[in-house]
Amino acid sequence: MIDEPLVFYELDFLNPFLGTIWVLLSLIASVDILLRKSEPRSSLLWLALVWLSPFFGVFLYFMFGINRISNRARQLSFSEFQFTPETLEPLSAKTSAWTSFENLGQEITGSPLVGGNHIDILSGNECIHNAMISAVNEAQSSILVSTYIFRRDRLGLALADELLAAKNRGVDVRVLLDGFGNSVYRSGIFRYFRKYNLTPRRFLYSVWPWRMPLLNLRNHRKVLIVDGETTFTGSVNIGDVKNQETHFRIRGPITNNVGALFDIDWTESSASDVLEHKDYVSEKSGASTLRLIASGPNLKRENLRWIILGAMGSAVEKIRIVTPYFVPDRGLISGILLARYRGINVDIVIPKKSNYFFVDWASRRQLKELSEAGCQIYLQNGPFDHSKLMTVDGRWALFGSSNWDARSLRLNFEMDLECHDPVFCDELDTLIDQKVERSENLRQNFYKDRSTILRIRDSIARLALPYL
Repeated sequence: MIDEPLVFYELDFLNPFLGTIWVLLSLIASVDILLRKSEPRSSLLWLALVWLSPFFGVFLYFMFGINRISNRARQLSFSEFQFTPETLEPLSAKTSAWTSFENLGQEITGSPLVGGNHIDILSGNECIHNAMISAVNEAQSSILVSTYIFRRDRLGLALADELLAAKNRGVDVRVLLDGFGNSVYRSGIFRYFRKYNLTPRRFLYSVWPWRMPLLNLRNHRKVLIVDGETTFTGSVNIGDVKNQETHFRIRGPITNNVGALFDIDWTESSASDVLEHKDYVSEKSGASTLRLIASGPNLKRENLRWIILGAMGSAVEKIRIVTPYFVPDRGLISGILLARYRGINVDIVIPKKSNYFFVDWASRRQLKELSEAGCQIYLQNGPFDHSKLMTVDGRWALFGSSNWDARSLRLNFEMDLECHDPVFCDELDTLIDQKVERSENLRQNFYKDRSTILRIRDSIARLALPYL
């Protein structure tokens, strides 16, 4: 008897089945691409990959083509940040481009311009912490703290002890820490507070591996509100670092809006304890008109990006930018170039050396085109400057927690304030002038003198822009 070879004839029947599955999966992926992707080039590339690479292209799309971070953020129950607009007369002449910009801000953010605020500029980490400690020491009714990082060091413990003392004398103290910035390896201050019966909340914190995607959803806001009357906000995290910092102490009605945003973050950090917003004292204290700009991946629009582009489009004289990390995307680069080609003077002040070397590499490649267009680039010497400032035409200013990078514009929960006040803008421009005096002016053709190896390195680093 001759053995016949074993043949799996069943495979012939599987081929039509697998082909049908491939077509169905490819159709599902294609529909998702057409409905979700707004960039035509990206859509075409994904469609080509899905149809030209059976199964593998579909696998790649569902693994990497879907923005799970934004989807996850929108699945959270964060409330849309909206307020009833305050009635204010237009700040600019009706024919001015700035009137249209004021309307843009209202439409984009849903947050009103609020007049009657007084702003103090605080420079230097020690000075900022001392001012916050003094305010906490004088608190009578409530203290709200939200920060990305709260270090257990000299200045961190000094503020923590004042917060604990305030709690012990009957003040309502609430501390909200970011889940990533104060995670397992940085949780010393969390344990310190709990030891003395004040339990902070951690924003989107989890130790479970299947919730790791939430690590990219970070609360980067930096806020201290005392008695519903005084708000501290700006660039500074809490702790003893050697950075140059710029923070702001604000008294006035805008505190009510900042408090409402804190209440949303506090409530969403624990579904079991809903904090109802209460209107704080809103007495007018100064001449500055402010608008709160809340931004984050849970919102329908990239609020901050649109406000920045609107401000640059309204400029008629000058734009000044101070940021610790300058790695903007193509849209913001184009906005700066358009302003420059319209004849607007553009100053960009960044650290000569930041605390992330790969960001510096990517930044140098981004500066090439701006420098060649005539933008004045200043590399600041001395300690790392963590300040985040922008002024336009000496009449409009932006300050808060956001950097000029993809993370602040797309992934982080940020809080910034725009200010319409020529007097305050003049003070801020004076501070920027001081930073310029400590800086080196980057030559217009600096990039041509860099070696080929460095230019390749910088260009490779730029590929990581969406993740920096």
